[in-house]
Amino acid sequence: MNWLLFILPAAIQTLLVARLVSTGLARRYPAFTVWMTTFAISTIVLLAVPRQTASYRNIWIASQVFSTLVLFAALLELSSRIFEHYPGLRRVSTSGLFGLLVAASIVAAAGETMAKPVTFFLMLQGGWNAATSGYVIVLVGLASYLDPRRRRNVILHERVFAFNFAISAAFLLFAAINPEQKEVSTWVGAASAAIFPLLWMRMSPAGEVDRRPPVDRSVNGSSFAETQATLERLENLVTRSGG
Repeated sequence: MNWLLFILPAAIQTLLVARLVSTGLARRYPAFTVWMTTFAISTIVLLAVPRQTASYRNIWIASQVFSTLVLFAALLELSSRIFEHYPGLRRVSTSGLFGLLVAASIVAAAGETMAKPVTFFLMLQGGWNAATSGYVIVLVGLASYLDPRRRRNVILHERVFAFNFAISAAFLLFAAINPEQKEVSTWVGAASAAIFPLLWMRMSPAGEVDRRPPVDRSVNGSSFAETQATLERLENLVTRSGG
């Protein structure tokens, strides 16, 4: 029965990747597509390795490190989609993201030791996912205020993303603190890995329609590039005067 905890999520994740590719959304969300592919492949590989062995532990740790790096790329991609019409905010959010995630991971794993690598990586990943969830929730709140008419796919993507990592962070931390309850964490993790890809399947080509008015390419006879350069100079001036 335990093999279903691996096969079912991997199958659903594979279906999601196939849908993203077949609808052309993989070109719009390449990092997200790679992230889902990584999960599906690592799950199948782990299924073929005997549990309670050093090989299983090492493969699991390697897959977690790689998926975390791909997740960072997916987060940058999500930020870019949320702030498509706000390049200044996109730059600011991107520049602070890595520092936030690293700081949260270090704090979460500060009390652990590499003598217990699985627990250490569970705490590290739990902190990373908690920061990811908080980051996306803040982005969603800010974007909902600034840009309520953003693409339907982006709205769905950002909210499923935030909820997914809120659940993931909670149960990774639970598993690290209560290793004797690992069966509960395993079932919740498997359920999340199956349910959230199903929610992401609601993304469709129609959801990429942008309901916002097109950007005006000229303002009082000036080109859009010139106007943007002027705004950036003003932003720099304000920053220097405030510093």
